[in-house]
Amino acid sequence: MIIQHRMTSCYAWFLALTILVFCSATSGVHAENADKPFTLIHHDHPLVGKIWDVTAQQYITRDQLLLKVLASDYVLLGETHDNIKHHEEHGWMISALSRQKPGIAVAFEMVNQEQADTVNKSENLTTGKLLDILEQAKTGWEYKKYYRPVFESIVNAKLKIYPADLDRPTMMNVVSKGEDHTPDQLKSLLERNPLPPEEQEALKKEIEETHCGMINEEMTRAMMTGQRVRDAAIGNNLYTLKKSDTPAVVLVAGSGHIRKDRGAPMYLKAQDKTASILTIAWMEADEEGMDPKAYGTRWGRDTLPFDYVVFTPAADRPDPCEEMKKFMQHKKNHGKKSGE
Repeated sequence: MIIQHRMTSCYAWFLALTILVFCSATSGVHAENADKPFTLIHHDHPLVGKIWDVTAQQYITRDQLLLKVLASDYVLLGETHDNIKHHEEHGWMISALSRQKPGIAVAFEMVNQEQADTVNKSENLTTGKLLDILEQAKTGWEYKKYYRPVFESIVNAKLKIYPADLDRPTMMNVVSKGEDHTPDQLKSLLERNPLPPEEQEALKKEIEETHCGMINEEMTRAMMTGQRVRDAAIGNNLYTLKKSDTPAVVLVAGSGHIRKDRGAPMYLKAQDKTASILTIAWMEADEEGMDPKAYGTRWGRDTLPFDYVVFTPAADRPDPCEEMKKFMQHKKNHGKKSGE
């Protein structure tokens, strides 16, 4: 379950970038469920619906969480990409925040600049029209399948959308050629905020585990570089948006990007030192995981690396390691045939 939870973010990223094709091992799974999201399970789990205050080590209510959101300059919403419940909750959060702070800026990990420009210039925008625009880009993100609730909140509140991540060509260049090819502004940000050796080792271990031990050292190092550069880019883009005098900036991204110990908040805080940054991760409940404090191990920590965690049902997805094994075997067999 832990590997399943964290691997979905990797899958969506590298499928979208089309750099490391082994992450498309789950493509067969998505083909079988082309029109509807994965079924949700563990609805009756004791943690489902509860909100955990990581610092205070206690549960809070939705109203209490919303008060924290309203008082923040940046609100970072974390998700598991193929869990429809997370997107429904994000839609609720954006709607509630926008009613109190009209004109908030909402940045998405899964939206690029061209998509955002087209959406923001569109007249008589509907949710269907917005989703059609996003789908035309063929990014690999399943907008209509999972993200309708989030973008419906955007349309209803008449908000603009913004890209949070690096553009694809730049990211491909960084991952394939190395960190030296990072844009100068981000390179400086990374140099001023290096990951300590123990954090580098933790990131390396996480990437190896989420890829089921099936990738080599070169791939692992490329992913480590890509993750750090992307987190720095997200932090920088959020800071740029806030400087435009918006009342608040919201990020929608995979939960790995909003972790406080080494994700985008670290680079954001380095640039906007006095800002209030709130991180909220929507997290799938494990069947046997009854203690919210114990979920820190899912992130390689004794303590969860977020401000708040909202527990949800889990997506009933196949074992990603089994899917990856099938894919790797397919690639191996295909390679043999090509060489014959």
